[in-house]
Amino acid sequence: MEQLLGYAMMFTVPWALWRRWSLRQDVKTADSWPCTDGEIISSTIGTSSGSYDNPNTLYQAKITYQYEAGGRLRENNKICVGGQLQLSLKSKANEYLSRYPKGKKVIVHYNPRKPEDSVLEVREETSWVYVLGAAVLFIVGYNLI
Repeated sequence: MEQLLGYAMMFTVPWALWRRWSLRQDVKTADSWPCTDGEIISSTIGTSSGSYDNPNTLYQAKITYQYEAGGRLRENNKICVGGQLQLSLKSKANEYLSRYPKGKKVIVHYNPRKPEDSVLEVREETSWVYVLGAAVLFIVGYNLI
């Protein structure tokens, strides 16, 4: 059973590499999306408390913006392609808050096929998490075999 678990852990590597590649492709696609003017309507820090195993508090910037696309006024909270990380570093969330304060005028990139799909930044910040996680699982899995 331990060997089976080890092999299963090792085979997460191709999935993680595919996910990283997929996010990179999403960034390339979003780079060609049209832009429109928008405005930040809410800018706060969200927290989630840790668990018994990990008592650290996680922080995430909660930025909501509105923009007009497809003939309608829309709202979204997606900052970058693939979403943003929740980190135990409050300073990273504060960095977003200072970059996107309430009332700030922003440029919004939106998907012309699905105008409700939009981002403020055409980049991603999560793909390295997949690769790092897969590397850890690969090492643990290899040691179980």
